[in-house]
Amino acid sequence: MSKARIARPAAGGLFATAAVALLSSMAMPAKAQPDSGFFGYPETTLDGTVSANIAVPLERCREICTERSGCEGFDYSHEAGICRMFDAVIGAKANPARTAGARNMIPGYTPPSNPPANDTAAELLSRAWACVPASENANKLHLSWTVIFDRGSGKSDTETKFVDRRIQTVRNTDANSVTTLSLDTTFQVDWSKLGTVEVDRNLVTLQCANGVSCIRFLSSTGLSTDCRGFCGGQPWTAEAKKSRQRLRFCDADAASSAAAALRQLNPKVTVSTAPPQELRDPALVCWITDPSGTPLNVRNRPFGELTGEVLQNSQSIKVTQFSWDPRGHPWAAVPGGWSSAKYMTCQAPDPYE
Repeated sequence: MSKARIARPAAGGLFATAAVALLSSMAMPAKAQPDSGFFGYPETTLDGTVSANIAVPLERCREICTERSGCEGFDYSHEAGICRMFDAVIGAKANPARTAGARNMIPGYTPPSNPPANDTAAELLSRAWACVPASENANKLHLSWTVIFDRGSGKSDTETKFVDRRIQTVRNTDANSVTTLSLDTTFQVDWSKLGTVEVDRNLVTLQCANGVSCIRFLSSTGLSTDCRGFCGGQPWTAEAKKSRQRLRFCDADAASSAAAALRQLNPKVTVSTAPPQELRDPALVCWITDPSGTPLNVRNRPFGELTGEVLQNSQSIKVTQFSWDPRGHPWAAVPGGWSSAKYMTCQAPDPYE
């Protein structure tokens, strides 16, 4: 489909904005011991069952605990030169005069100085996805947006969640309406089942191995304010399992870091770089929001003859081409023809394109 880019001055005035809360990461579970034998906890004293107190240097303290199969951890007093051995470790607290080590991560306490490789890679993946929360204004045809974008992530043993959340206020100058649109999208990826990762600038395409569905997609869409008759039955939710998904990171460096992290999490993953392609404006996702509540007619051209097809209210479509008719009304190319863009609410352009 050919694309026409048509500019029109936006209406003056801005609209109400809404705050978006940052998403917190999921709790980190306890892991098996690292290659060094102990997770390191500097400036820490342990809580648990003490089996021995020995006056030895720190390194000897570590060696003795390593040699004893029943030693679950140790802490060392730099002031007294005393090493304490523990049969059981149930907790820890900060103490600048001590150094501690434990065979397992201590739940509810500060992460160790040598976290497991998976946790390090998962943290890198989380940082790559997180963009600075953004707020911007945009205009296209008869639509003007004020948008707040935010991102978050979470993780469990073999899965990472990528969350994209935005709240935008859309002014439709032709319909004289203002609508608040909230979008919440989550991609839950089981990286243990990934096969390939392809990087194209800031785009990362994930492909599951052997055709399995290792990506869970969840989305929630809500419209409010003066949406009137077409608000019934929302929020609209969708859920699907996929074997392939493209994720858009903040920039090319973040995408490369994410690919490296996924390769570290799953050494079987094949990472490649896509050949350069022509950059094109992405399609706008639009919802039919006719205040009358009736389906929207499809015509063979802007303000042309009816095709007999209709678009149901609240239906979402992707629009890549817009136009104006001789009367100055906006139109959008839709499946099967053209429909009045006056009765559509469209998602704002992505700030990370």
